[in-house]
Amino acid sequence: MHRLHLFAFTAALSLAACAEPPTLDDAGPAPLLPTKGSAVPGSYLVGLHPTAAHLVVEAEVDRRDPRPPVATIAAELAALPGVRVIDPLGHAVRAIAIEADADGLELVRADPRVAYVEEDALGTPASVQTSAPWGLDRIDQRARPTNGRYYYQNPSPAPHVYIIDSGVRGTHAQWSGRVGNGASFAAGADPLVDCDGHGSHVAGIAAGATYGVAKNAIVHSVRLTDAACASSAARAVQALDWVAANRQGFAVANMSWTFSPSPTIDAAANGLVSVGVPLVIAAGNDGLDACNYSPGRVPAVVTVGATTSADARWNDAQYKASNTGACLDLFAPGASILSADKDSNTDTLTRSGTSMASPFVAGAIARYFADKPGYTPAQMACIAFGGAGCADPNGAATIGVVTNPGAGSPNKLLFIPGPAPRITTFTCPDWGNSGANQYQCNVAYSSEAPATIAWSGGGSASSIFRTCTTGSIVTVTVTVGNDFGADTRTASFACPVGPLP
Repeated sequence: MHRLHLFAFTAALSLAACAEPPTLDDAGPAPLLPTKGSAVPGSYLVGLHPTAAHLVVEAEVDRRDPRPPVATIAAELAALPGVRVIDPLGHAVRAIAIEADADGLELVRADPRVAYVEEDALGTPASVQTSAPWGLDRIDQRARPTNGRYYYQNPSPAPHVYIIDSGVRGTHAQWSGRVGNGASFAAGADPLVDCDGHGSHVAGIAAGATYGVAKNAIVHSVRLTDAACASSAARAVQALDWVAANRQGFAVANMSWTFSPSPTIDAAANGLVSVGVPLVIAAGNDGLDACNYSPGRVPAVVTVGATTSADARWNDAQYKASNTGACLDLFAPGASILSADKDSNTDTLTRSGTSMASPFVAGAIARYFADKPGYTPAQMACIAFGGAGCADPNGAATIGVVTNPGAGSPNKLLFIPGPAPRITTFTCPDWGNSGANQYQCNVAYSSEAPATIAWSGGGSASSIFRTCTTGSIVTVTVTVGNDFGADTRTASFACPVGPLP
């Protein structure tokens, strides 16, 4: 949510319009936008003018919208010789995924409703492999050394986490009984089969029973990759559009992949956020400016860099380093992270990279906000880590602990509070032990983390026994607190004057 203001999320219709690339001149053929990455031959993303077609969400806002749906234009393009429509999209982005030969491409570009045609490109997963777990222990503490514990409370209802990746092993024990619907955008690829373990590892960090942040989240696998474990910009756009159309409950999406700059991916990312789904993106592992990649350069998404267990920006000479710059929103643990893998229902592996950092943030958003309805993605971002336009520019993030964050990078590290204590019993006065101008009060509580008791007038035990003056009104307050919050109770009563029982 870098450089983002809350007012940008006030209306779905205006957001959907803002998600589009700039309107291009209708004179002559629509421009062909070459990729800066590795092109996928014959595969393209066709961006439509905002005046040419409506998104599904726009029709829901105004059922009298005179523009046709994107699917109508897709059907007309599919009738052109040399053109095959792969996906009409139309939920998060006003675009169509196609395959076309040279002649078909020119026919598409000649259509006045087409704003641009973007060359499809391969994507890059944002992780590498190395060794040893620690991340959960770090994110619920402000400072090192850590205490070896991760304090959490599962929200109700359970959140939904969409893993846009290489597939997820559907039968893995880390999310047994918590697999939701999914999709695949490569022919013959099963979303519940993981081609290289990357997606399962990411899912384990976001939602695994042992390794995950949001331990009761429903896992939805949205597979980008084919049998060779290759992805493309077109599949990324299809995936984002599918999540926008099929989201359930409180939904968060994670995409630990980077792509060369793509206006269509950027528009799809904006579109997904505009319908209320926070989108968390790995910053990338090239040690470069994250603003050079889609969709991490989009202000509406959450772009995450990686740190080591020493709170340093991840920089592995054997591999690469976490990307940096103003397009980052925050850092999260990303070096030597243990999580699920693909080869058995209990398989694990240790990996490193910004791919591992972003699901920590996705899981944190899912866990913390699932039972707090009504927040927009921008408001969630302000609470979690701040940013431009937020009342608190730092939000809940831990500030200033990341060493060598990189030029222009925010020095913010993910922090998610554990549950505050809860007073379960407050008996004040305890009439069975009060009388003769004396009273006893008792408190009992539950707390996952170590907690302390503080009574008004002093005292830290679970009971107090005090004297009072006949005819006086006694007011007693007790507070139970831990590192994550506090619970307070107050009682007022007349001084007990009868005999002690």
